[in-house]
Amino acid sequence: GKLTATALDGFRMAWSYCDAGEGSGEMKLVCPARTLSEISRMLDSDESLRVYADKYLLSVGVKDTVITSRLYVGEFVKKENVFPLSFATKVTIKRAELINSVERASVLIRGEKDNLILLDMKAGKVVINANSDIGKIEETVSAELEGKELKVAMNSKYLLDAVKALEEEYIVLSFNTAVTPFTLENVEDKTSQYLVVPLRTSNN
Repeated sequence: GKLTATALDGFRMAWSYCDAGEGSGEMKLVCPARTLSEISRMLDSDESLRVYADKYLLSVGVKDTVITSRLYVGEFVKKENVFPLSFATKVTIKRAELINSVERASVLIRGEKDNLILLDMKAGKVVINANSDIGKIEETVSAELEGKELKVAMNSKYLLDAVKALEEEYIVLSFNTAVTPFTLENVEDKTSQYLVVPLRTSNN
């Protein structure tokens, strides 16, 4: 069996799947995020759990604890309707170096409304820029560029959340334009993907 999970807010989307034990049937559930957060707190990294569901209720058993939650009624957004199928620009970059550079740039914009940073994708590198009333910062990270050069403004927190959720040494960021959603994923392991909506600026 297989368990697939999709989550979104107004600015980003996450998708992931994992192998699961045999069940009694297939079902699509729309579950409150708070319930899933509570379940995740109960789990160790390799903990197994039992999931029972009907149309309106979800029950999850972990060790001697059972959490029961009401489910939402209706259809959830489908990943294939949101994630782009092709890209004009792809960047392969070292995950740890991107995290360190974005975190340093984020110090300058801490407290700003949109946590805005600019990624400038060039041949052989990504240049990360941040500006605020107290100054500006520029960080350069080595990267492999496939396709055309591109500048994209984005929320640094949303970027970091996605990058930190990935696990491999190198990750891939894929873009089409400066204003359309871009994706993030591992180079090899494709069991998780993340999508982020860029920020619009006066230049785009």
